[in-house]
Amino acid sequence: MYRGFLLLLSFIVIQCYSNPYDLPTEEAPLPVEPKDTIPPEISQVYFYTTTSTIRITWQTNELATTRVYYGISSPLNQVQDTGTSLTQTHDITISGLNAGTRYTFKLESVDASQNKAVSFDFSIQTLSAGSDSTPPSAVTNVSVPLISPNPPYTTTATSTNLTISWDANTDSDFAAYQIYRSTHPGVSLSDDFVGTVSSQSTTTWTDTLTGVGYWYYVVVVQDTSGNISSLSNEVAVARYPIGNIFRLEKNSTLTNDYLNNLPPASSPAPGYYQAPTVFLFCDALNENNGGIPINTKLAENFALYEFVWSSTAHAWNHSTFNGVTDTTFNYANLDPSMVNHLQNIRNKWGGPLILNSSYRSVQRNAQLYGGTYTYSRHQYGDAVDIANPNGNDYTTWERIANMATAFRKQDSPYCNSSTGCSGEGANFIESYAATGTWIHADWRYERNFSYQNY
Repeated sequence: MYRGFLLLLSFIVIQCYSNPYDLPTEEAPLPVEPKDTIPPEISQVYFYTTTSTIRITWQTNELATTRVYYGISSPLNQVQDTGTSLTQTHDITISGLNAGTRYTFKLESVDASQNKAVSFDFSIQTLSAGSDSTPPSAVTNVSVPLISPNPPYTTTATSTNLTISWDANTDSDFAAYQIYRSTHPGVSLSDDFVGTVSSQSTTTWTDTLTGVGYWYYVVVVQDTSGNISSLSNEVAVARYPIGNIFRLEKNSTLTNDYLNNLPPASSPAPGYYQAPTVFLFCDALNENNGGIPINTKLAENFALYEFVWSSTAHAWNHSTFNGVTDTTFNYANLDPSMVNHLQNIRNKWGGPLILNSSYRSVQRNAQLYGGTYTYSRHQYGDAVDIANPNGNDYTTWERIANMATAFRKQDSPYCNSSTGCSGEGANFIESYAATGTWIHADWRYERNFSYQNY
């Protein structure tokens, strides 16, 4: 079993530069961006020991290499690394060690500019033969609130606190609770180690989240012999542009709907059609079912109901239609980045926008297409149909399309100081130019970026 020791350290070098982006005069030379001379910052160093191995993990604040120097005594002439690959989460295991023996370790990480961070020496001993190797009892009933904060934000917040709670461990050899976090389902001890609680009776821990995305958490127990328990149940949350954090919940029926109706592997970009495992649980019909109230804000100018009550996604149309019954209407799959893009488009437009459609369940989408299951991006939560605020005016349609597109339209007549010139990076724009009544935009290729729900 593993013996764990948490050591926090930080190596910071600070160097100040004048603003390299000041606009030059016609006579002045173009500014040269200064070379990066700041080494990575090593933190959250953790050791897991057995009788013959020591696993070492640490974090850096930028992409860097992973290397360990080690030995029983100086000089530390044994080296193990992971090659030239760069990462912020470092994980390496030294094997073939002697039981009950103390080793010295020094960590090294080098960034892309060849700036090197080197830790001080760590002295760690392997477990002796016959040591306690029984893992402690696992943590149970890990949970997060439905909404954080409560009452939820109505104006945009830059950061949000999320409190995680669990049932107390009662083992006599308890040492600490440890919290691990990931932006993908299936958290493991190789993911980010984000917190520790040393009091056995303290069964909460608070994280602070910024930006938009999905986060997943598990809690484990470490005992006094360094053994680590099995993983707790996993909890998941989503943070949206307004700053509100919502608990994500599983729905096996809805996940199976996706699994049973995925496009064939031969279709274009099949990797971007994955079955989500967690969803927002909504009070879609205002029936006090314990879900997220439908008027809760997701962004400064958009509430949850606008994404699930649009003209082709009415939650109340859950009865049988075209031979299909929507039994999953209280659950929604809404990509936080899509919501963020939509709010940015609205900011550029400078006035209200009406959504014709956003999220549709797999069953609801089949209802719209005569009972035929299709692969609409609306099912995957990264698509939105924006109604033309000026009816069928083509100029208005083109202006909004330019705001959503992936390109900078600096030569566009609709690019000015009030609307901006940068598009919102939509990967696909569907043209309804013949009537100019609405545009479809989706961000399907962002699904494999910094977070996932599948």
